Amino acid sequence: MTKLYELTEKYRDIAKLLEYDYAEDLNIKGTLDDIQEEFNNKAINVAKIVLENRADQEAIKTEIERLKKRLNSLELNEKWLKDYLKTEMLAINTDSIKGDVVSIRVQKIKPSVEIIDENIIPKQFIKIIPEEHRPMKTEIYNHFNNTGEIVAGVNIITDKKTVVIR
Repeated sequence: MTKLYELTEKYRDIAKLLEYDYAEDLNIKGTLDDIQEEFNNKAINVAKIVLENRADQEAIKTEIERLKKRLNSLELNEKWLKDYLKTEMLAINTDSIKGDVVSIRVQKIKPSVEIIDENIIPKQFIKIIPEEHRPMKTEIYNHFNNTGEIVAGVNIITDKKTVVIR
């Protein structure tokens, strides 16, 4: 089975022959038409694969969202159950329970810091993080699109091409 790139090469080779005078003696036009038709069929088949791939991507994205929701639900349920256990164990002054398969323990956790007023914290405990400078490409493009003016330090690329399949 001929590959798409092979058809492209054949088409170019035959198109080059048309530039020479002796090309009239050959049935080049018919050959080019045949290659063009085969090329079109191959391109359509490649486009169908792209559409199938896109459908698979959407199905996977949908499944990921479903699984994220399921994970979130399980995490919330775990937290609720642990809080429930802790509350009930503390209510009866029980710090630990040992079973055949699991053991449960209520323990103190490492102390944490709560910031009440950041302005009165001594400087030795403040970390200064420099500003982050990141060009705003959308705003730059909008400025170019509205005014036609290219902002200093950037290029506006207008010759990119893509394949659109619907």
